Amino acid sequence: MDRNIDLYEILGVSKSASLPEIKKAYRDLVRQFHPDRNPDPSAREKFIAVQKAYEILADPSARYEYDQGKKSAVTDKPKTFLSVFWDTLMNQGLKSKRG
Repeated sequence: MDRNIDLYEILGVSKSASLPEIKKAYRDLVRQFHPDRNPDPSAREKFIAVQKAYEILADPSARYEYDQGKKSAVTDKPKTFLSVFWDTLMNQGLKSKRG
């Protein structure tokens, strides 16, 4: 898996973020990108990517593994995971949408 993908950046939180901070960011982004609420064709992919980032960062053992650089060990489908994060979020400017 590409080590340039930053799950913390996807959720818009710092690497030292607490679980409540991660949960708040997740809820805000899920609400923003939920396919039923957002007509943007890329909203579904962003929604899935945000869910995956939260799944990893909200689980203490998965977060530890991610932080230790074993990102591929905590993802079930590395190529799909990479594609969702890199192509739909980074290239389409998630940061500018949150800003």
